[in-house]
Amino acid sequence: MNLMDILVTIKAEDEIAIRELYEQSFSDSIDFVNYYFKEKFIPERVMAIKADGRIASMLHLNPFDVNFNQKEYSVSYIVAVATAVEYRNKGYMGRLMKEALIRLYNEGEVFSLLMPIDSRIYERYGFGFIEDHLKLECDSSTFTIEKIECQSRLAELKDVPELVNIYQVFSEKFNLATIRNGSSFEKLFKELQTDKGHIVMFEDGYMMTYYEDEVLHIREFVSNTQQALNEMISYIKEETTNGKVVIMDHMKSPIKYITPNILENIIILKPFMMARIINVETFLKANCFMFINDIRMKITDSLIEANNFVFHINNGEVTKEDTSDFDIELDIKLLTQLSFGYRKATEIYGLIESIKNVFKDINIFKDITSNNFFNEYV
Repeated sequence: MNLMDILVTIKAEDEIAIRELYEQSFSDSIDFVNYYFKEKFIPERVMAIKADGRIASMLHLNPFDVNFNQKEYSVSYIVAVATAVEYRNKGYMGRLMKEALIRLYNEGEVFSLLMPIDSRIYERYGFGFIEDHLKLECDSSTFTIEKIECQSRLAELKDVPELVNIYQVFSEKFNLATIRNGSSFEKLFKELQTDKGHIVMFEDGYMMTYYEDEVLHIREFVSNTQQALNEMISYIKEETTNGKVVIMDHMKSPIKYITPNILENIIILKPFMMARIINVETFLKANCFMFINDIRMKITDSLIEANNFVFHINNGEVTKEDTSDFDIELDIKLLTQLSFGYRKATEIYGLIESIKNVFKDINIFKDITSNNFFNEYV
């Protein structure tokens, strides 16, 4: 990388160049691109490298509020990660990602989220999967819920307060979930419109739908009661062409329990969302209840130097120690996946070289179930 490459924080006047790189890098429809740059694009939350006077590489740090373990966090959702073709394989993205993570650390963020196109790219920066989704490609006529009369309607903007309430009840069952308010749903209306999609409402539930090649697709399925589930399945049976439906849903989806295992039905497990702890000390202090008592963990982080310490968790307190005495050594990716319940310590001990024998047969984390739901696209 030569001295002419300049790391910049994007200004409003760079929007045209940023949009050009976005359109060159992604296959989104023009309607979606227009939506993104009108509703979601925040120039000061974009980082880029300029080379030869042009935008060569970029990433966007889109802000979201989430609940994790009943605490509220402001996090950056990293999207639109792209490098112009002629500038690839020059180390630009590695430099940019490191600067972005250090920026988030300095801004006080505790963890970050990312939905990868290729997870291998981001694992080298300490990201690990924390959430899987189910993709159900089914014949709706085989669902084991009988069709009933249902009351449904296409949601309108006046229904936003009710949608917020339904989602609030739904999200409380998850360890990690986006916080959505009225503005969030208003933007989701506009986002769905780019696919000619809708939100279909029921008494205690809703689904976000669109059609692709005359097949009904459901990108979010929220049912808070058995009656809502029964009505929503009845709606799907009524609306599907030739019975075909594609549903993306979380791992605890009620739909998998009513889908018989037959040739016509395909259920695919898809790793979906990645995360990375940004500030280990702050994260552990807020979540020390997840760990067994009196344990010293050495954390290794190749990008954020301030995380490279031994952290002693004891009696509800966390202290940072510069010592060679520790019980277990974890890299930042494994710590993230363990903390979000995606992996259990007893499952990954074979990957850990430094661990005291006393911990090899126990889980250093208390019972953590992977129960995360961050279903935002941009």
